[in-house]
Amino acid sequence: MLYILACGMVFFPGLFCGLRKVLKSAFTHWSDADVVVVSERLVSSVHASLATVSGVLVVNTSQCGS
Repeated sequence: MLYILACGMVFFPGLFCGLRKVLKSAFTHWSDADVVVVSERLVSSVHASLATVSGVLVVNTSQCGS
């Protein structure tokens, strides 16, 4: 369980930093604030998608066992 927590603690900040670098180089006319806002929203979207998939898997697993 701690391994999964540690992976999340590395994955999401790493994704944020990576997106900032990519967006900053791809959209040079954007301000730093714009890049940060878009990066935050993309990371939030990934987080929400993974949470939804996890929830669906839990529900499907618990229904199959009943």
